[in-house]
Amino acid sequence: MAARLLLPLFLLLLPGLRVLEAQGLPYRRVILTEVGETPLTGITCMAEDDRGFLWLGSVSGLLKYDGNALEIFSNRPNDSTSLVPGPYVQIKKSHRTEALWIASSTSGLSFLDLRNERATNFTADQTDTSALISNDIADLYEDANGGLWVGTNKFTLHYLPPGASANQFQRFQPDIPDESVSDRAAAGPLGEIIADRNNPDILWVGSRFGVYRFDKKRRAFTLFPFDQNIEFWYRPVDLELFMDPSGAIWSGSESTGLCRLDPTTGQWRILKKPEASPPLLYANTIKDICALDEHNLLVLTYADDTWKLNWETQTLEFLRIGVYQPNGRPYGFLCAQSTRAGDFWLAYQTGLLRLTKHASNWGFLSFPDLNPQLDKNNWQRAYAISPDKQSLYIGTLRGNGLLVYALKKNRIEAFPYRKPEGLESTDVLMSALCFDKTGRCWIGSDTGLLYLDRGARQIQRFTNSSPEFDSLRDAQIGALAWQGQHLWIGTKGRGLFRLDTRSNQIFRLREAGLTSASTINCLLADEQGRLWIGHELGLSAIQLKTGKSWYFNHQQRPPTGLTNDQITCLAIDAAGHLWISTLGGGLLRLHKADPEHPWFDAYYNNGVPGGNLVYQFVLCDQGKVWLGVQSGLAILDTTTRAFVNYDNRDGMYAKIGAMIRLPDGRIASGAHRGIQLFHPDSVLHSSAPPVPYLKRFRVFDAEIELPFQIDRMPAITLAHNQNHFSFELGALNFGEKARTSFAYQLEGYDQNWVYSGTRNYISYTNLPAGAYTLRVKAANKHGIWSTQVKTIRIIIQPPYWQTWWFRLGALVLLCALTYGIFIAWQQRKRTLKTQRTVEYFANADYQKASVRDILWDLSHKCIARLGLEDCVIYLLDESGETLVQEAAYGLKGPEPYHLNDPLRIPLGQGIVGAAALKGLPELVPDTRLDRRYIVDDQARLSELAVPILHDGQVIGVIDSEHSRRGFFTQYHVQTLKTIAALCSDKIASARAEELVQEKERQLRELNRNLAESQLTALRAQMNPHFLFNCLNSINWYIIKNQPADASRYIAKFSRLVRLILEHSRSAQISLTQELEALQLYLDMEAMRFDQRFEYEISIDPALEPDDAMVPPLIFQPYIENAIWHGLMPKKGAGHLRINIRKDGEHIRCTIEDDGIGRAAAAANSSHHTRKRQSQGLKITESRLRQHNQQENGVSPVQFTDLYDTAGQAAGTRVEVFVKEGIL
Repeated sequence: MAARLLLPLFLLLLPGLRVLEAQGLPYRRVILTEVGETPLTGITCMAEDDRGFLWLGSVSGLLKYDGNALEIFSNRPNDSTSLVPGPYVQIKKSHRTEALWIASSTSGLSFLDLRNERATNFTADQTDTSALISNDIADLYEDANGGLWVGTNKFTLHYLPPGASANQFQRFQPDIPDESVSDRAAAGPLGEIIADRNNPDILWVGSRFGVYRFDKKRRAFTLFPFDQNIEFWYRPVDLELFMDPSGAIWSGSESTGLCRLDPTTGQWRILKKPEASPPLLYANTIKDICALDEHNLLVLTYADDTWKLNWETQTLEFLRIGVYQPNGRPYGFLCAQSTRAGDFWLAYQTGLLRLTKHASNWGFLSFPDLNPQLDKNNWQRAYAISPDKQSLYIGTLRGNGLLVYALKKNRIEAFPYRKPEGLESTDVLMSALCFDKTGRCWIGSDTGLLYLDRGARQIQRFTNSSPEFDSLRDAQIGALAWQGQHLWIGTKGRGLFRLDTRSNQIFRLREAGLTSASTINCLLADEQGRLWIGHELGLSAIQLKTGKSWYFNHQQRPPTGLTNDQITCLAIDAAGHLWISTLGGGLLRLHKADPEHPWFDAYYNNGVPGGNLVYQFVLCDQGKVWLGVQSGLAILDTTTRAFVNYDNRDGMYAKIGAMIRLPDGRIASGAHRGIQLFHPDSVLHSSAPPVPYLKRFRVFDAEIELPFQIDRMPAITLAHNQNHFSFELGALNFGEKARTSFAYQLEGYDQNWVYSGTRNYISYTNLPAGAYTLRVKAANKHGIWSTQVKTIRIIIQPPYWQTWWFRLGALVLLCALTYGIFIAWQQRKRTLKTQRTVEYFANADYQKASVRDILWDLSHKCIARLGLEDCVIYLLDESGETLVQEAAYGLKGPEPYHLNDPLRIPLGQGIVGAAALKGLPELVPDTRLDRRYIVDDQARLSELAVPILHDGQVIGVIDSEHSRRGFFTQYHVQTLKTIAALCSDKIASARAEELVQEKERQLRELNRNLAESQLTALRAQMNPHFLFNCLNSINWYIIKNQPADASRYIAKFSRLVRLILEHSRSAQISLTQELEALQLYLDMEAMRFDQRFEYEISIDPALEPDDAMVPPLIFQPYIENAIWHGLMPKKGAGHLRINIRKDGEHIRCTIEDDGIGRAAAAANSSHHTRKRQSQGLKITESRLRQHNQQENGVSPVQFTDLYDTAGQAAGTRVEVFVKEGIL
């Protein structure tokens, strides 16, 4: 993109702007030497684009001018879309698209697309014959087909086909006509290039040798030579060409004068300005030729100002419209450009000269031009329109006296007045004028009251014999007013006087806030008979008939008081409102001029310094008020309350002088040596409203890449994080001393228009996402707003989480999630209910429950936990062919374990029978449509029957009905199937348990009988063994020849045998009886073994030996084993401890010896002994098991090997557990 430099709008044209009349042309000259801080020097080419922008080519760059500011485009080496380097010598507007062709004299050609302000460049390439032959471009011409013709140095004409974006040039080269010219480089350039008016196939091409006629079809050159070749000085120059309507070719270049070629005859005619003395350098050098009007051409020269050529008469008029140097010579012109507005822009060496037909806004009536005798400054302090409205009377400040300007005749005469005491001094100050009913003009001056004697055609001093006249005689009179027969006279510092013209008496008023020292600034008599007095202390009013008075000052602010006490001017509008100007408080309006009910409305002009210092004002049509203020002129639109100011930027100065509206509507305003005379409507509509456009767009104060220039984009889309952006505004405004104001509104954000004055920068920050429309309008310095409003749509995309699709998706997702959660919650709830139900049935302890209990519980829990209305359990009878109702909750089973008329359903009949027959669930959503339905207690609309299977065989059916159609779902099917599967085993187990219990009862009876038989048999097996051991002991005593011991032993033995015989008749004996037999046995064994061991028997006090029952001789075999196999083999004395205590429902007998241990005993015993001992212990253990009712499991006898601290065998402990019997 081309480099650009934007100059602020407030840097206006004043430093380089002058307005003069163009001598010899019906144009005004406007001289422009700089725009802002950019000097307009060396402009060599110009063009106006389709939108009205003026493009200026110079050495430093390409300038885009909108009437207010410049943008500069230049080459940027790092940007391929910028222009080729300058100097730029030609700018031609493309006709086929919005673009400019820009030629450089050093670097080639650029095609600048105005839509995006990016350039496509074409440069010379010596290796490419389809490229330019030279980068020194002389001229360009785009034909009607869009093809571009380019004349360059090296004497070559090029053609680029329409739409070509790369080098596709065709080269055309005429022969060099002068043999003295060595090569094409010396032959110079071809250009200018113009089209033939009558034949589109003909081009006219300038050269140093003459003018070529080029036939595009034949591709042939025809030369119309000069008599003498053009001499090149510092560098080659091209030849300016123009074809007039007659077909003649006008040309000119370096010192050639203006040359005319008649193509039909080939004849030349040369027109030149006579040589000056001394001769001027570059005299008769032609720089440009353009059409001035239908009959004339404007010829720009480098040293001879401008020429006006009548092409029909072939006569020249030498004009003086240029800008002249201090040495009296004009600056050289360089190029010209006409615009659609009818203006001519002429570039000269140090600036631009604009020729326009628009009249000046501020007309000026020069007194010396009308009357050369008016040689004084003649600053005007008072105006008055004559009663016949034909003349304007003018009171001056020590000028040529009273001036009378005939409005229609445009003549002016003077009536001087000198003070009698100073006849040689300048005239007096005339600060007030007034006509009485006779037509006499009264004059208030700084030397008293004067009047004009029309008969004597001179000014007379008023004299009077009234006592008050002495105070008025030499007073400075600042205000006059006529009312009835009275002349009211306001003085500076001497108060208010009234002159009664009938009685010739003078009176001084001292009321309504007035004193004899008051300074009166203005007076106004209204139609209601009131006199309004503006003075330095406020506003006073007097009702002349009644003498009632009113006084207002700034102590009471509006709406009941004033903004400032210094009143300067008064006027009443057509609606009857009183307008009051103040010196510092702006303008006031008293509603309906009503002093009884005052309502003051204030209008403040704060736009310029001194805008509220109002000296004079006039009321105009359509609610407009023109004011003379400290800063210049201002206009108030009372409808909008807006002020437009004209100040030093418009050549204005403080309007302290007089101001009045003339009968024809024009306004006269006091000035030096004349009157500033203008019509309000002409000023307001003197220039077209500006056309606003967008210059730049930035996001976060940085320019962003755009496909087109921002002003050419109908809309722009931004991301959500690009919501801080700004626009730079511009306006096409070629009005004289243009000052552009802007207003903007961002629809969708701003409620109203934002009026930014001359500030041309818009910024918005942190805008929410959405669609907006920026509207921009512009106003000229007259406050006229543009009819065109620039708009651009701005779309700030929301972040994805704020987009409708995301929100819709989120809403859908939320709804789906909520629904899913709800469904999942329901499913979870139902699953948990099912799980609890299944867990209930899975964990139900039906071990002691009957089948009937299980079935009734199943029916009840299915209704309670699954929300069923009815649940009936069927079981197959013993035949396996019929299903019988066994349990039901609902109407069928109003009470537990009670059924009303239980049904019996054969297999295969009804829905229940079908489920049982198939072994599969039967789900019937609508029983009305199923003929198998069997009505039980009442008809219902849906039914579910699930078979109860055990080991693949149907044993029953769970059946449920519901009053709602379609109530049952696969959920119910799966749940009831699970429950049926869990309960089938329990039902089968309960059935089997019932059978087992019956069998067990029979078996217990059989076992009891069998146990008694077994105990008897076991005792029979034990008794012979014991007797055998005892007889062996007796035998031993006899062998040892110990008869006494044998006798004691036999006694004890007989006692023991008697006890054994007694006890053998009983299955259980008391523990006392058992211990008695054991003690006898131990005594016998101690005797037998010569007291080699000691024994000890201890009994748990918790035991009642007389009540505890044990099998007889149940402990003896283990005691015997401890003695024989533990103690007897031991060397030395042994110990035997027997401890009996209660252990739960058992009696635990602990037998502990300190013998040799089981391992040593086993090694010492013979095989036979081991076998016999083992047999005895087995018999006893079997007795214990039988007694303890232990078929399997833990042994009732536990052996423990004992060891000493050295790890040597230290005995054996035997624990015998006997289930305690109850006596």
